[in-house]
Amino acid sequence: MIKIKSKQINYFVSAIKYSSGSRNFISKLMVHECNKEGLVNDSFIMTKDEVIEKINNGYTFFTGYKNEEEWLTGEKIEVFNSGINSYLKTILNYLEEDNLGSLPKIY
Repeated sequence: MIKIKSKQINYFVSAIKYSSGSRNFISKLMVHECNKEGLVNDSFIMTKDEVIEKINNGYTFFTGYKNEEEWLTGEKIEVFNSGINSYLKTILNYLEEDNLGSLPKIY
């Protein structure tokens, strides 16, 4: 585990998988839980719907990048609702697509 500086982050997202045939809709995310001591746990996979549910219940998710010594905090991930669909974004806009920047892909 690697220590982080902020204890206000519940989860880091370090990689994403897009739905088949799509570059705009995320299906799965590689997530790392941050504990109360500021340590980042090993990764696990969550679905987009699971992440949205956690964010809607008050948990905070940020993109995160790991170097050799520590996790670097990226952007806060927010939920954008449009009609019956929900999207994950680091920059809120009105485009009906997911956008978490340039995170690596899960294959």
